[in-house]
Amino acid sequence: MIVTTIEDALKLLLDWVGRPDIAIPERDTTPGQLPWLKPVTEVSDALGPDVFHSGLPLLLTQDRIFRPEELHASSNGYITFIVESQGAYSLGYRPDFPERLFVSGDWVTGSEETVPPGWRRLQMTPEDALIMTVLINGFFGLSGQLRTRDEPDFNTLPPETDVRVWHHPAMGAHWPGFWTDSASSMLHFGGFGQTLMRA
Repeated sequence: MIVTTIEDALKLLLDWVGRPDIAIPERDTTPGQLPWLKPVTEVSDALGPDVFHSGLPLLLTQDRIFRPEELHASSNGYITFIVESQGAYSLGYRPDFPERLFVSGDWVTGSEETVPPGWRRLQMTPEDALIMTVLINGFFGLSGQLRTRDEPDFNTLPPETDVRVWHHPAMGAHWPGFWTDSASSMLHFGGFGQTLMRA
């Protein structure tokens, strides 16, 4: 399955956890809200905390996705809705520009680079950020209960996984993305060096 929307990412996750029966809610059309956050939080609630080996819900299995009621604007007007698991970066938006994504902290920089202070524009959308985080959180949530194969290195794509699921240039020029095989029996996390195996 090729992922282009948050609904696609959630369908992929629901297929992998064996719950394709869960309906994906409609996007939130409330002005100033992130339309894509409602489907993510409601699918997480429908799955519950016991679907993953960690006992954590989708919103918390790796990076933290904030619930709509947890969103609050800071003094400079930015609203954080995703925080990386180690706190390296936060992703946010401004209510006046909900289609623009902003980052604070260390976003895919080299060790010699200086991290700029404050918030700055990131060339992806909040929907892209939620797709990325749903795929990452789903991968880590499933890795504790499905067979996981360690690949020889972080950047080599397994030859069986020749269908790209999702990729975004803002993740860095050399990031391979998520890949699967034609039977959708494998899910490879490019740049992480692991592949989930259904069987």
